[in-house]
Amino acid sequence: MKRRQLLQGFGLLPIAPLFGYSFATEKTPLEKATKQTSAKPQDQTAPLTYKLNGPSPDLTFNNFFIYRESEFAHAMTHKVCSLKSSLHVSPFIITGACGNGTTHLAHAMANEFLSQIPHRRVHIVSAERFLNHCIQSARRSEMQSFRKFYRESIDVLIVGDFHYIQRGQFVQEEMIHTLKELQARGCLVVLTTDTDIKGLTDLNRNMTDLLNGGLTAHINSPQLNSRKSLLRYFAAKYDVALSKNQINILAKECLSVRWIQGQVKKIQLMKELGV
Repeated sequence: MKRRQLLQGFGLLPIAPLFGYSFATEKTPLEKATKQTSAKPQDQTAPLTYKLNGPSPDLTFNNFFIYRESEFAHAMTHKVCSLKSSLHVSPFIITGACGNGTTHLAHAMANEFLSQIPHRRVHIVSAERFLNHCIQSARRSEMQSFRKFYRESIDVLIVGDFHYIQRGQFVQEEMIHTLKELQARGCLVVLTTDTDIKGLTDLNRNMTDLLNGGLTAHINSPQLNSRKSLLRYFAAKYDVALSKNQINILAKECLSVRWIQGQVKKIQLMKELGV
């Protein structure tokens, strides 16, 4: 009995037969730490989550600089926001070269809708994310949840970089049915793309017909005089002093709104760093 108590006191009580002999020894601090930090691998079969993605609060109509080539698109997007019914304008498509304000106008529309009706369900998603979400849902056999979210849980759907939808026929079919369901419910669909509809040659016929039935607003790239105006606007916004000569040089080199904004911000940073 004393021998047994002694062995237990040292944690050396044999717990297996002779040839499988082992002792109930105390774990080392390293073993304890390893056990505590070893987490189970994440469950890859967990259901996908669906939630609304709203607009950036910084992208509004008020802070959109209207240069001459963007006047028509700006006026049209603003008008669409004031319509009581979107039946004859959906899908509303905003086209224009990359970096000239298509995303800004789409977010401005979303912010305007929410200012009118705060509880309106507005969802902004890139076409690439929609595509990936659709494929993942199909692989997980969760298409019912995917369709319920996109077709029943949204009042305004805004899809950016719509040209990515061309990558998959299955996804195109899902998008077609989604747009039709939303239209049947009287919901507005807004699409942005840097390619004219005629240039989307890999869209199937049904999708092309659907897009042609909507309304399109095109933002033209800023010409030289507009680029000079944009440079003066961003220079004032970021408190950067630009000479007339600097404006003339930058206006010839920077061909898009985003490019112009980026250059002015770069000059501002260099000024702050004392370069």
